[in-house]
This record gives sequence, C-alpha cells and structure tokens, in this order.
Amino acid sequence: MNLLVKAKELINPALGLIYPEVCQLCDEERATAAEGFVGKKCWAQVRFIRPPFCDRCGLPFEGEITTKFVCTNCHDLHLHFSSARSAVVAKTVVLEAIHRYKYSQALWFEPFLADLLVREAASELREGKWDFIAPVPL
Repeated sequence: MNLLVKAKELINPALGLIYPEVCQLCDEERATAAEGFVGKKCWAQVRFIRPPFCDRCGLPFEGEITTKFVCTNCHDLHLHFSSARSAVVAKTVVLEAIHRYKYSQALWFEPFLADLLVREAASELREGKWDFIAPVPL
C-alpha cells in the first residue's frame, strides 16, 4: 500500500475529531470531504434543469412543451451565441454553496460544484458541439 494512502487513512479519522465531517450547508448531517461537505438532505434540494427549457438560453419553463422552442426573452434579441445551458437552478443550497465558494473561499465545495457540472455536462461535452465553458456566476 502506498505510504501516502496509509497516512491519509490514519490522519483523516483524527482530523474528524477536530473538524467533524458535517454538511457545511445545514450543519445537521454527516458529509465527507469527497462529497464536498454537502449532505443527502441538502443534495435533495438541488434542482437539475430538465426539459422543457429554452433552446437558446436554457431558461427552464414549467408546462407541457414537448418540442424545442426559443423563449420570448431570446426570440427578438441578437445574441452572440447559439445556445447556453445551465446544469442546475442556482437557488437554495446551490446558490449558498456558490456564494460561500466565491466570497468566503470555501474551497471544500469544489467536489460538490464540480459534480453538478459533470452530471449534466458529460454527455454534451462528449458530443463536442461547444466552443467554451464559462462558469456562471463568474
């Protein structure tokens, strides 16, 4: 076994005594560093964007729209991109994690935020029909 792996196995439980592995959003349930310190209850509040959504800006819509469409916000605008897409609605726990990551240097949220992107973007990225990825909010 690698010496570094063995050291981590010994150090992590000791650190858990000083720094408990607890959800950093609700402080109520267990959450590990690998989970970005976000527990199951908080994960359950994440709202992934599912169709129907605007084919141009990705804005989610409620209702029974079954075909591709462009929303009224985008319809008459001359935008300098063909389409944009978000992984999740940036509200509740997601917005809180983004704000803490951005303004309080809460870097432990990286695995959580990266997982949101990877879950939704992996298939799109494999297709290669994109020019660049921009983290929003910047």
